[in-house]
Amino acid sequence: QVDAQTGRMVGVEALVRWQHPQRGLLYPGAFIGVAEESGKIADMGVWTMAEACRQLAQWKRQGLVVGTMAVNVSALEFRDHRLLQSLQQALTQSGIAAAELEIEITESVLMTETDTSQRIIDRMRELGVGIGIDDFGTGYSSLSYLKRLRPNQLKIDRSFVNDAATDSDSRAIVKGIMGLANALGLTVVAEGIETLE
Repeated sequence: QVDAQTGRMVGVEALVRWQHPQRGLLYPGAFIGVAEESGKIADMGVWTMAEACRQLAQWKRQGLVVGTMAVNVSALEFRDHRLLQSLQQALTQSGIAAAELEIEITESVLMTETDTSQRIIDRMRELGVGIGIDDFGTGYSSLSYLKRLRPNQLKIDRSFVNDAATDSDSRAIVKGIMGLANALGLTVVAEGIETLE
C-alpha cells in the first residue's frame, strides 16, 4: 500500500499462494473453496496470521519499514472460536505491536451474526488491531455497520478502480466512497491502481 500523496509505502498485505508440486503456483481461487469445504480454512488462517506477523517482525529486525501488515480473514475464520486466541498468540510470538496488524474482512462477514461480529470486532479493537473492510461496495453495503462497527479502513474494490478513468459511474462510486470514508475519518485504500492517472 502506497500513500497517493507522498508515494511512501504505508502497508503490505499477506496473500496466500500455494506452490503445488505438479500444478505450480496456485492462487486462492484454486484452493480456498476446498479449504472451506474440508474444514481446513481455520487452520490455514491460524498459520497465515502467525506467518504474516513473523514476516513483519523479521523485516523490522532487518531495518525494513513496510508499515502495517494486513491479513484477510474469511467468514468461516471470523466465526471460528480460535480467531482471537490465534491473533493474540501471533502478536505475542512475533513481538509486533497490535497497531501494526490490520484484519481485513468482507462485507458478507458483517451481514451475518452481527452480535457475534460486534463482540469479535470490539475485542480486536481492545487489543489495538486495525480493522479494514475489504472489497467495499461489492457486497451488501450497509451503511449502518460502518456506524456500528467503525472500521479503520475501507478498501475500494478494484472493479470500480479499474474503470474510474473511463467510466463516469465507476468514478462517481469511487468519489462517493471516498467522501463517505473521509467524513467518517476512515482511511481509504483503492485496490488495483496501475497508472498515475
